[in-house]
Amino acid sequence: MWLASSLLVAPGRLESLLQPVAAIDEPGPTGQAAACSQLALELPPVAVQCAPRPQPLVVLAGEGTTGTRSMAAALANLGMRVAHYDELWTCCQNNGPSAWVQDPTNVTLCARAVEGKPCRFLQETSHAGAKATPSSTLGASNLRYSALRDEVQRLSRSEYQAFDWCRFGEWDVVADTPLSSITPMLYSAFGPGTRVLVTQVNASKWAEDRTKRQTQSIGQSLSNAAPLAFMFSKDIDAAIKPGANNTFNQAVNYRESPMINQLAYLAERALITCTTRADDLLAVNVESQAAAQPDELWKSVAGFVGAQTTGLNLTVFPFVGNDGALSFTYYDEPIPLDPPSPDP
Repeated sequence: MWLASSLLVAPGRLESLLQPVAAIDEPGPTGQAAACSQLALELPPVAVQCAPRPQPLVVLAGEGTTGTRSMAAALANLGMRVAHYDELWTCCQNNGPSAWVQDPTNVTLCARAVEGKPCRFLQETSHAGAKATPSSTLGASNLRYSALRDEVQRLSRSEYQAFDWCRFGEWDVVADTPLSSITPMLYSAFGPGTRVLVTQVNASKWAEDRTKRQTQSIGQSLSNAAPLAFMFSKDIDAAIKPGANNTFNQAVNYRESPMINQLAYLAERALITCTTRADDLLAVNVESQAAAQPDELWKSVAGFVGAQTTGLNLTVFPFVGNDGALSFTYYDEPIPLDPPSPDP
């Protein structure tokens, strides 16, 4: 009866749902792997199921301060349009070693440098100090993403199932806050084949670094929701609000109990891992893997999203710091996000 009612809620998924259910009685993984596989089958369906896409949506599902910006830069290098919080990352063709080109909608984009060097980027933001151009195609797309993200952060818990998560399909990759919270809903909506890329770090390191980051933003303090707070708070916006008694807020949650905060982070990772089919999931530690084997990290990510690394320098992986500066380890100085001024 459970299967029948689930299929009625999510029409059009009969084939994809029956296959894994039929496989439950067949020989397969045991222990922890089997438990996770079973949880993936039990992911509650959302009301609106998305139409098939030519290329799978990539959900960059790591919490902030796990390398999501660096991974966004890498995915843009691989030819994908990445919506990362208030930024739109994308690449374009260039006309020379120092050329920065304009796209037809008059938005300055990143230029792929000559001699195999990776792309450079112009950050587009939609909040204070914005560089986005609302009248342009890409600028308007960037603002739509920011508006959609803000709308999701105001959803009450009762609205999650009926919400149209397919609206995230405008972009190739969606990343950063609040994606770690809504990944199960996106995966349920877009279905098997959706690529879930989790950037992760050690739990104790993340909890400490993320909390410090809340008070080290340029010109203002950051405020973030603690992992899984969306399940219990009125909405994500309420969890984000600073306040000494708001235990859904990351800084307050960590201050009251670093251990509980770390467990919440681990539980969030486990939820994403176990409600995503194994072949749709890739977990990476950008900091350690980029330093030790950048070429393997490039190849792993590219293979996972179905992209090519042709023309890229695989000996380095992009790094984007908290100040927004993009650099590559073989450059003496960080590459600014703003393009150089043209020669007079």
